[in-house]
Amino acid sequence: MKMSGIVVLVVSIIFTFGGFSFASDFPNKPITLVVGYAAGGGIDFTARAIASVAQKYIGQKLLIEIKAGSGGAIAANYVAHAKPDGYTLLMAAVGCNAIMPHMGDVGYTQKDFYPIAKVSKNPLMLAVKWDSPYSTFEDYIGAAKKGAVNYGTTPGTSLHLAGAMAFEKAGVNIRAVPFKGGGPTLISLLGGHIDACIDYITVFEPQLKAKKIRALVIFESKREPAFPDVPTLKEKGIDLEFAAWTGVMAPVRTPQPILGKLEEMMKKVVSDPDFIEKITNAGGVMDYKYGEDAKKFFDSEYEQAGQAIKKLGLRKE
Repeated sequence: MKMSGIVVLVVSIIFTFGGFSFASDFPNKPITLVVGYAAGGGIDFTARAIASVAQKYIGQKLLIEIKAGSGGAIAANYVAHAKPDGYTLLMAAVGCNAIMPHMGDVGYTQKDFYPIAKVSKNPLMLAVKWDSPYSTFEDYIGAAKKGAVNYGTTPGTSLHLAGAMAFEKAGVNIRAVPFKGGGPTLISLLGGHIDACIDYITVFEPQLKAKKIRALVIFESKREPAFPDVPTLKEKGIDLEFAAWTGVMAPVRTPQPILGKLEEMMKKVVSDPDFIEKITNAGGVMDYKYGEDAKKFFDSEYEQAGQAIKKLGLRKE
């Protein structure tokens, strides 16, 4: 055997058995779950719900680290190039994982991540302030045709893409006001600084129940049982269904034994009654997938988002 072949064999053996050895006591320190959006938004809410129950299953704290900006790409790029040891994970979302890599060169693609699990999906709504002059979707679109309204969104996210697709189908071009996440967008809406915004039910739910905001439409094929008075886009003649999803991903080179432990952790987390209660009470929908099913789902979302972005001409060169 040539020397180069011996070196490759030795390195392979060290990596294989070293990975198993390393995984045997994993985790032996806190794990960081990186969130690419501002605190107070739907992605942050789900990440904190995971962190609130994860410790009982892994024996270590799951810490949340916010790296907001660029539609979640800052966080995703950070995790994609982090040490692949299982201690730095990404709170995955359709924006940073399926959309932003198609919007421009962000330093990573879907191939840079291993999907540990899809966790949930969050229906999207278009909402206005409670005392807005636009009490129906028709009112808002009518004003848009006169160029009189805007909406707040986080660029490169499912919120941005869903809005662009819905308004394109409605035949209007509405100015998007950029924010770093759902929390700041909602604050601006409540302050009367923007006319409307698109976000998850998990973000809107407290304000909807307090009658501080009004939902004009939901981006689902069926009405949401928790908000039966909110019509769907389909009812308004727009054939579009768009739900944001959340998940957990690791750098792709993370050793398989560690990935296996992380998958087992997430199986227990999503089955935890406290976690389920947090998500469902906030309007989220449990939609757990792992392994090959998760990979197929994420790959499909990545491809579909790319096709939509190309059609709408949203890519920035």
